[in-house]
Amino acid sequence: MLAKLTPHQRFDLGPFATVPDLPPATTILTRQLVSATGSVGLDGRLIGLGRKHAGKPVTVFRTGAFVAIFTGDELLRSLTLDYNRRYQPQDR
Repeated sequence: MLAKLTPHQRFDLGPFATVPDLPPATTILTRQLVSATGSVGLDGRLIGLGRKHAGKPVTVFRTGAFVAIFTGDELLRSLTLDYNRRYQPQDR
């Protein structure tokens, strides 16, 4: 925005403010078994997968608040953690 400046005056002021480079997000990988109730625990939260998956080994990938849960090469669930809830219910 020029704010009633001529283009030359604005150019002389220097560059606009920019967002600083953020550090790269770290992906955390964990392996665990789905509980008898059909959920997995992650950072004090429970993520619902369904009882049909009870006892299955899963791989959990977490990058920031984004979580993807696989069994073998099948994606069981992907979600963004809701930090206001302890239990992350299934989407139905």
